[in-house]
Amino acid sequence: MWTGLKKYAGKAARFPRLHFLIILFICGISVYMYSSYSLEKHQLLSMIFRKRISSNYSSFESPTSTLRNKAKGSAFTLIEMSTRKEGTSPPKAATTTTIKPKNITKPQTTKPKSTNTKMSTREPPVSDSCRYQDLDPFDPAIKKYFSKHKPLNCAKGQPVLVYIDDDNKLGVDWAKVDKTVGKLDYCQYTRVEFSDNDSHLRNFKWSRKFLTNSIQLSSDDEQLYVRCYLHNKTVSESFNLRIVVKPKVEKRCEVNYQNHVKKNAPLETMSVLIVGIDSMSKQNLARTMPKTRDYIVRNLNGKELRKFNKNGQNTFPNVIVLQTGYNEDEIMKTFSLKREYFDKIENKFIWHHYQNAGYRTGMCLDVISITAYHYMKRGWKRPTFDYYCRPARLAMAKCKTCRKTVGGHCVGENPELSILQNYFTDMMTAFNNTRTKPYFIYNFYTKVTHDDPSKASSVDEIYLNLFRDLDEKKLLDNTITVFFSDHGARLGKFRQTFHGKVEFNTPFVFFMFPPWFEKKYPDLMKTFEINRNRLTSFFDIHKTLMDLLKFDGKTKKGNLKSRAISLFDEIPIERNCRHADIKMSYCNCKSLSNETVSDEITNIVSKALFGAIESIIENHRDKCALLSLKSVKSILTMSGTDKKTPYFKVVIETQPGGGIFEALVKYDVKSKKASVLGDIVRLNLYRGQDACTNVLKLKPYCFCKK
Repeated sequence: MWTGLKKYAGKAARFPRLHFLIILFICGISVYMYSSYSLEKHQLLSMIFRKRISSNYSSFESPTSTLRNKAKGSAFTLIEMSTRKEGTSPPKAATTTTIKPKNITKPQTTKPKSTNTKMSTREPPVSDSCRYQDLDPFDPAIKKYFSKHKPLNCAKGQPVLVYIDDDNKLGVDWAKVDKTVGKLDYCQYTRVEFSDNDSHLRNFKWSRKFLTNSIQLSSDDEQLYVRCYLHNKTVSESFNLRIVVKPKVEKRCEVNYQNHVKKNAPLETMSVLIVGIDSMSKQNLARTMPKTRDYIVRNLNGKELRKFNKNGQNTFPNVIVLQTGYNEDEIMKTFSLKREYFDKIENKFIWHHYQNAGYRTGMCLDVISITAYHYMKRGWKRPTFDYYCRPARLAMAKCKTCRKTVGGHCVGENPELSILQNYFTDMMTAFNNTRTKPYFIYNFYTKVTHDDPSKASSVDEIYLNLFRDLDEKKLLDNTITVFFSDHGARLGKFRQTFHGKVEFNTPFVFFMFPPWFEKKYPDLMKTFEINRNRLTSFFDIHKTLMDLLKFDGKTKKGNLKSRAISLFDEIPIERNCRHADIKMSYCNCKSLSNETVSDEITNIVSKALFGAIESIIENHRDKCALLSLKSVKSILTMSGTDKKTPYFKVVIETQPGGGIFEALVKYDVKSKKASVLGDIVRLNLYRGQDACTNVLKLKPYCFCKK
């Protein structure tokens, strides 16, 4: 090009004005080419720099201050997932409705608003088969959906005016009386026990009145409800949950443990502590509970499963996998959730296996009617847990005067959460010689975070104090701890955002091991570290805990064909959602993008989703109102699917009731038909709209006529 320009410039030398114009043209081209080269070079260097920075923080392993600083510098970026196929066809539809529209007018469509979230150009350091999406928990685009709540403070609640001394005597705390109510007439207590099942209590039988003299408690006085009176008015109501060593339980554990050791010869006997929080994605844990998270990472060397994916829509289908190793559909084949007690399938639960191995078992849940075992279910007829806080929790619900502060999260002057956590901490203290007296404890807390996960910020200090207390008292020295959630935010406006769709499927999971265990089994821990970057689910947690019972200290290659692989065995890098038995509608290995979708396809896929909802309520027209499709809220395209049968994440709104529903819809380009895959998820609250039906599967979709 330069030679040609010189040739023409020479010919133009006889014409000075033309010569001047040619020189000017050559200079312009030179400036343009240099600036373009510089820009490309700058962009390339910038991309490399961002890649190096972001790769260091994709797992949120930094302390809180670092988390926020790195967030400002785009350290937490959305990983662009590969459009590469997983090499297998999608799973067959669990629910399928096919509709071929005829001249259907496109509903009014509201496309999702663009945000500041950008796709990262970097390749994630994970398996080729699962391009897992990691989002910036502090993205400015979602800031408006979250507010920081003040720490839960129950100081203005009713005072606790009694105490239990070292001789197991219940007495009045006169120093507390002098500071609060001034004087008392008397106090009484009653033992709190189940009657015919774990949802009913025996009638209260109040003790004799006591004031100056304390009362000796018996071994049967485990969970106590105490009232103190002044001028015939209740001035204090409180609860005392005691851990009483039970001779029958100890004898059973001793015999079972000896038999277990003879039969299985485990190299180690490790206790197990499981602590769960409802509706908390791993991003929301970083946002709302940074102090707790930092302590777990820094002080307890907590190991987060970076590519963990939930198994089901709400709490039950996720925790039932963790606890039994079976999914919800498999459990329901042999068990009626509505008509039968969980006693029927007790032998499937993991704590049953631990009991048979000589472990003491404990369970504590902070809600009554909406637990995974009691919401539209019957719970237990005869609970087999050795220590179960539910009797006291039922009694707390009857306590009217002690719940007048902070939205029902306080019981008198104490947070309800702290009372329940102290119960299992006391159990761990009582059996701290866990090499010969092991325990298995399961806790799950719902009340604070169920409706609004941002409220977790109000209990960050409580969870921080819990783990710090366990650490400082050396109660974790022979215990494997699992800190987890069941799923991300399920309801609300945030759930309808792009972030909300991803976080719904990514609950947090941390494992904590005693330091001596990590040093003694380096190969095992090396495998565990590898698995932190592999696709995992609740099936794998269950398998890991079952392997712990017969612990042999060995590690091997996991079987790709198995949906449950112990985290002590290496999970194949090729693993995807099909291998792990994760429904495609919840699979976080596929990215979603806001591509333009034609009016025709929009009509077909939205009508398919609406038709599937209609089919659910079709046989309940006597109770449920006739619905109509109001609008299409959003349509996102799923990556990595066949162009002939693309998948779309579709959100529609129906009326009456304003129900907002989401589902994965498969579209067939050739036949122009669509079908719904998996569950249809309700994204907004429906309390009061479903009062006419007791059918669990119907409630999210039915708008009652009356």
